Amino acid sequence: MLIYYERSSFKEKHHIKGQPPRKIRVTVDQNVTYRDYDVEKSRGNYGSELFGDGKVIIEIKTPLIVSDYLLGEW
Repeated sequence: MLIYYERSSFKEKHHIKGQPPRKIRVTVDQNVTYRDYDVEKSRGNYGSELFGDGKVIIEIKTPLIVSDYLLGEW
């Protein structure tokens, strides 16, 4: 199976003076598609939508186990 996505990544370039650097990285994957045939990547970026409805995957990476500001009610 081949899974393809378009990824945007973000990281802190500058920190606020007087505050420790947070070393947080965020990635956003969109247009996630898959196929279980023609699985060679050189065949192009096509397949069926994995999620549809414009949904994305957001991943937050931090050196801490759990950041306090990420805790909260969703």
